[in-house]
Amino acid sequence: ARFAVASLPGHREALESLGRYRRLIQEDSSQRQVYDVRARLPLLRVPYCFIWGGADRSAPLDPLGLGLKALCPDAPFHVVEGSGHQVQNDKPDECNRFLLQFFSSMAPEPAAV
Repeated sequence: ARFAVASLPGHREALESLGRYRRLIQEDSSQRQVYDVRARLPLLRVPYCFIWGGADRSAPLDPLGLGLKALCPDAPFHVVEGSGHQVQNDKPDECNRFLLQFFSSMAPEPAAV
């Protein structure tokens, strides 16, 4: 499926655009601060969790995932071994289990009758 997507018209252009974006935020501190969430993420007041692919090559567990885990120590953080960047596609059952666990912990207790 990934090969089929990579073979679509425009895929190469999209990758080149991503490369230009990455160079832009590396070279321009004004642009970098727009996308840098390190100072803002710990201020979130909504429940959230992280589900990270242990074999993610586009956003590697170390340093990115572990850096977020250190930045947000109270947020549940799950590593799905053998999964890449698209955990929901690579290991959907495991991803869904973590999501159900997370959302179930947010559900209010049923009212006593």
